[in-house]
Amino acid sequence: MVRDLFERIQKDDRHFNVQLIDEGAAEHRSFPNWAMAYLKPADILSGPRSEEVVRDLRKINIDSPKPGLELETFWQNVGILLTDVGYYQN
Repeated sequence: MVRDLFERIQKDDRHFNVQLIDEGAAEHRSFPNWAMAYLKPADILSGPRSEEVVRDLRKINIDSPKPGLELETFWQNVGILLTDVGYYQN
């Protein structure tokens, strides 16, 4: 089931450079509190867990390697998101 989904994502033109990082059975969940769902960006930062999201984004920033194009784009989008909901002022 997961392999079929992965193959569909690989073939989907909306995705590029899709790489398999690991394969096999897991002894435990790597992210036990994470559930997949789509949320609008503004909902993420205005919801009940908004402070947790902001804290996690700050931690990612501190732990991030030297920025490449992907990381710079990610942080640019985070800045836009935080500005739009009033967490961050340029």
